[in-house]
Amino acid sequence: MNVSDLRIGAAEGEGVPLLDLKRVEVKAALLRAALSCGKDVDVSSAEIDGLTVNVVRLPDGATNLEALEKKIAESSPPPKEAPAEKKQSDLSFLRIDHAALRDGKIAFIDKGGASARSWPSSTWS
Repeated sequence: MNVSDLRIGAAEGEGVPLLDLKRVEVKAALLRAALSCGKDVDVSSAEIDGLTVNVVRLPDGATNLEALEKKIAESSPPPKEAPAEKKQSDLSFLRIDHAALRDGKIAFIDKGGASARSWPSSTWS
């Protein structure tokens, strides 16, 4: 599976997209996963290239991530009953032979206060 040029755009007043992703490539044994009804998933390779996440602090003090979370919560239907106690997820069915994140960056942008400022981005390869 390949995905390229994916973007979660900026909301009003943010100025930069929340997420920008150049390429994701996942190679998995899909037949094995389908025949086991998802109980045996073997991923030979998962690679992410050019991931940029922009965290923007808005003038009201909230971040763009909080604004997105609030918008999603408002648009989703309320749960029918109280969720049961959460238990630890068992991922023993999943095997990943190779995983890579190249050219990733997190940028922190402060649009609150008198003057907007940006901190140096955290970059990893």
